[in-house]
Amino acid sequence: MRRGAARSAAVLALGLCLAVSSAACAASFDLMTTDPWLGSIGAFLGGTYLPVAPITPWQVDGKTEKHRWDGKTPLLALDVAQAKRFRLVGRDGRLLPHVSVLYDERPQTDGQPDEVFYLDPARLPYVAQKVMTVAASLQPKHYSFFQRRLAEFESRLNSTILSGRQQLSGRRFWELGGCLSVFWQALGCQVEKSGAEAKAEVQHWLSLPDSLRRKTSPPWKGATLIVDWTVSDSLARSLRGAPGVAFIDPPVGPQPLFALHDTFLKLGQERPCP
Repeated sequence: MRRGAARSAAVLALGLCLAVSSAACAASFDLMTTDPWLGSIGAFLGGTYLPVAPITPWQVDGKTEKHRWDGKTPLLALDVAQAKRFRLVGRDGRLLPHVSVLYDERPQTDGQPDEVFYLDPARLPYVAQKVMTVAASLQPKHYSFFQRRLAEFESRLNSTILSGRQQLSGRRFWELGGCLSVFWQALGCQVEKSGAEAKAEVQHWLSLPDSLRRKTSPPWKGATLIVDWTVSDSLARSLRGAPGVAFIDPPVGPQPLFALHDTFLKLGQERPCP
C-alpha cells in the first residue's frame, strides 16, 4: 500500500467527514466530542436524532484540527485525563459545565495514546454502550433507536473482525507505530515486535552503509513491517522500497473503525519480507 495512492483515496473518503466537521462551528449539534474516534461512535449511534461532531476533526494527514467549543453544547470526553488536556477542567479540579466523561480513569492505558484505546476490539462494545447511555440521556424518547444502532455497531464491528481474520489470520507482523497491535492479535496475527523495540531495530538496519544493508536481511524477515500513520514522515520515507513493508494511512473517513475492513483486504495482498 503506497502512501501516495492511499492518501489520494483518503482525500475522497474524507469528503463527507470534512463537510460535516468544517461546518461544525456554524451548524447545530446536540453533542460534541473531544476526539474524532469518540465522535465517529457518537455519530453512528446518534444517527439523525442526535447530531454529533468532534471539536478536533480529522485532517487528511491524520492529524486533527481543534475547533472552538461554544461552552453550551454538551461535550463528551473519554476520561478526566483527556478533559484536562483539552482544558475542560476548572481551577477547582471539576469538569466545566456541560462537560461529561465516559470514564473517571480510563482502564489499562499505561500512558498509551487515545487511539490505542479505541482500537481494542474487546473494549469497543463497552465504550459504545457508554456513549449510547449519554445519547439516551440527551434524547430519552429515542432510546429504542439508539439501542438498535448499538446492536448494529456491534454487528458491524464483529463483521470487520471476521473479515480481518479471514484475510490475515496467521500472518506475522512487526509494527512501528503500535496503535493497531491489539487489533492484529484479535485477528489471529502474530505481532512479533512493536513500538520502540521494533523502531530501534529498524533504525539500526537503516543506519548501515548501503553496501552492507544490501547484503543484510531486514530484521523483519519473514514478516510484514506495518508503518501506520503515527510513524514520522522521515522514517516512513526511508522505508519506501524496502521489502515486506505495508504503509497504512490514517482512517480519516466518517467511520474509521469500519474503514479498517478495506485496510485488511489490501494488507492481505501484501507479501511478507522474503
